[in-house]
Amino acid sequence: MNPLQILHEKGERIWLDNIRRGMLRSGALTRYIKELALTGLTSNPTIFEHVIGGSADYDESIGRHRHAVDPNLEAIFFELALEDLTEAADLFRPLYDESRGRDGFVSLELSPDLADDTEASIAQALELAARANRPNLLIKVPGTPAGVPVIEELIYRGVPVNVTLLFSAEQYIQAAEAYLRGIERRLAERKDPHVPSVASLFIPRWDKASVDRLPEPLENTLGIAIGRQTYRAYCRVYDSPRWKQLAEQGAHTQRLLWASTGTKDPSLSPGYYVTALAAPDTIATLPEETLFAFAKSGTVGELLDADGGDAQRTLEAINEAGVDTTALADELQEEGKRKFSDSYHKLLAGIEKKLAQLREASGYEQDDLGALEVGVRRQIETLAEEQAVERIWRRDHTLWQPDPSEISNRLGWLDAPGEMLDEVPRLQTFVEGVRAAGLTHVLWCGMGGSSLFALVLQHAFAGAGGLELRVLDSSHPRTVHQTADELPLDRTLFLFASKSGGTLETRCHLDYFWSRVADPAQYAVITDRGSELDKLARERKFRQIFCNNPDIGGRYSALSHFGLVAAALLGVDVEELLTRAGQMIAACKPDTPAERHPGVQLGAALGYAAQQGRDKLTLLMPAQLACFGGWLEQLIAESTGKHGVGILPVADEPLGPPEVYGEDRFFVSLGATDSFDVLAEQGYPIIRLPYMDPYGIGAECFRWEFAVAIAGQVLRINPFDQPDVEAAKKAAGKMLAQGLPAIPAASAKQALAAVRPGDYLAIQAYVATDSEPYAQLQRARTALRDRLRVATTLGLGPRYLHSTGQLHKGGRANGVCIQVIDEVQPDLEIPGRPYTFGQLFQAQAAGDFHALEEQGRRVFRVTLGDLLSTAGIRS
Repeated sequence: MNPLQILHEKGERIWLDNIRRGMLRSGALTRYIKELALTGLTSNPTIFEHVIGGSADYDESIGRHRHAVDPNLEAIFFELALEDLTEAADLFRPLYDESRGRDGFVSLELSPDLADDTEASIAQALELAARANRPNLLIKVPGTPAGVPVIEELIYRGVPVNVTLLFSAEQYIQAAEAYLRGIERRLAERKDPHVPSVASLFIPRWDKASVDRLPEPLENTLGIAIGRQTYRAYCRVYDSPRWKQLAEQGAHTQRLLWASTGTKDPSLSPGYYVTALAAPDTIATLPEETLFAFAKSGTVGELLDADGGDAQRTLEAINEAGVDTTALADELQEEGKRKFSDSYHKLLAGIEKKLAQLREASGYEQDDLGALEVGVRRQIETLAEEQAVERIWRRDHTLWQPDPSEISNRLGWLDAPGEMLDEVPRLQTFVEGVRAAGLTHVLWCGMGGSSLFALVLQHAFAGAGGLELRVLDSSHPRTVHQTADELPLDRTLFLFASKSGGTLETRCHLDYFWSRVADPAQYAVITDRGSELDKLARERKFRQIFCNNPDIGGRYSALSHFGLVAAALLGVDVEELLTRAGQMIAACKPDTPAERHPGVQLGAALGYAAQQGRDKLTLLMPAQLACFGGWLEQLIAESTGKHGVGILPVADEPLGPPEVYGEDRFFVSLGATDSFDVLAEQGYPIIRLPYMDPYGIGAECFRWEFAVAIAGQVLRINPFDQPDVEAAKKAAGKMLAQGLPAIPAASAKQALAAVRPGDYLAIQAYVATDSEPYAQLQRARTALRDRLRVATTLGLGPRYLHSTGQLHKGGRANGVCIQVIDEVQPDLEIPGRPYTFGQLFQAQAAGDFHALEEQGRRVFRVTLGDLLSTAGIRS
């Protein structure tokens, strides 16, 4: 038996905190019932909204209303919800019958607009229950002061109820009393006292709300303490003489339900709350990811007893630490009402948007795969046979390799958008505090995955109304000095982002700016908990420390703190960004057929095309998202470029006529472009992805993350490791300690003569950021592309070392690398270090040159003037 089945045997029931139409159509829910001991499920508007916006599952049903002049959006929602929930109720009906009405339930929310209207809530509940006509469908009623009389009346009228938004033992008791009164009224009229009901206590939100209010030893203890205190109250209610009298007449307990038990803190195990609160005759609702994780490796210990353990001592310590749990319970209930209302209205807006899309029949991918079409289709069928999507969501490392190393701890990106939704209030509070302190600018220091998405957002949302953000990811002394000169340092928030906490460039930036401004209130960090950067920030008492989910690698971290803190500071609507991501997540779930799965479609095409020699993936971005190509560069190159295979992402290369391209090209555009029609006519494979506005970047991040994971499987490599990245870093460190080697310059003609058909030309530009030499090299790459008919990349050093550098050394040996080194004078000291920024910059260039030579790659150092002259560019 798996751990979920063991819990079931011990008396704890497991429900799923999710429903999607695809889950019903694919048979996934039937499998969960059979294999994972599932005995019920709940629905919520956020899940519906994501699936409606991110898939075609509901298009047929919504399409029935597309000709309505003034469609009733709420009526459409309840129509969709009832279609799904009645079908799910029928799947659970055998459990309901076998358990005599104790198991096998589904739940449906009332409109949040009625939350404070008792009579209207009762009327809508009666209507929905009648339309569903299923004895195992529960109507969800908030356990608020206005909701308590609704609970009593519905129980009295025989309508099954799921009481929601309970946050404390006191709130629970009010709901239980309402249930008892309803049963007593039924018995007084000699009616059947068995009316199913559950009372849902929300647990993780307690710990999220108190994360910054409690000392470290008490972190993540409040939710469990509240749960255990409430379980004690639950046991007392159903051990009372009043209840025993009702039970003798056939009444059943209103089961206590632990709601939404997925962990919000990535440092906790997925089953943290499930294990701690397992108790007889209770229910735990699990998000899908927690369900899979607990089934695989959950822990089942001793079940709770009626005393509730040490809850009272913990709560006393928490109150002594300054957290008023009574007041916080009321805050959480009000916040829960507001969040539900916000989600509900976003859902209705999503239905309205879908109606508009269906009227216009637009917004879907258009592919011209040419000769690749048949092979890609077969690859998609193979991925479906291998259950690739389900195995990704189940965190099955064997999809890529037998060894779980750098896979089992690299899949946190699957859950990051959902986790970060709960972080939005904290991000808003942080930004408000920064503004209140008079800070107007942000200096964002990081490398690779710690800075590239911040750069995307900086350009995509320019003028969003937030702080002015500047990204520093260069060790060039002129760039560092210019950054310091142009920023108002007394009004700047200095933010340092590094997963490992030891990224050399970022730590040097911190040393330098701390020597200029040593006010901890102007500093923040994003890193993994326990890293050296985390420890330093705590020692110096920085304004804010964001500890990211450690199970997310850098290049997969855009939708975590590494991207979304930047979004919040820029004034971006983070919730909208995550909502778009959530829609793509819904479309990428296992119940979406492989042939319509956006991650599988794109990933299969990328991987298969590379196998067929079309490994130069040329990316075309709308102007507003031009920097997104740079983020994709790292994701694709570092994920696939290893063990002699790989996909070369070609970003920022201007689109040319067909005659400048070789037979190794594959094109993907974000947004339609007529320019591709000529290429398609010439047989070049093309994928066009839809683009509406910059917020769509949230969905695209997840699409590409999933697609690259799929492409890794097609190419039979681990997409989450980077075996060759450290070579350049180690070589640079050695040179800093022993001195820089002399690397003679080759002639540009000699370097270009090494380029053969099917190669790519990688210009590695060790120049100042946003400098004239960089612009000149951009023109040079285009000219050389046209002359040589090979793909070109232009990497800014040392930025590219954290991006395409892995592919240059670990991918196919079909690259010619040309290093161009700028002057580093005047140089700049790094406080506390025995080398300067100029020496660091030169060591990084030399280190990569040495690492490329060690791998037998074709690498040349060429002067800027020589390369420009040979390319026909005036310097």
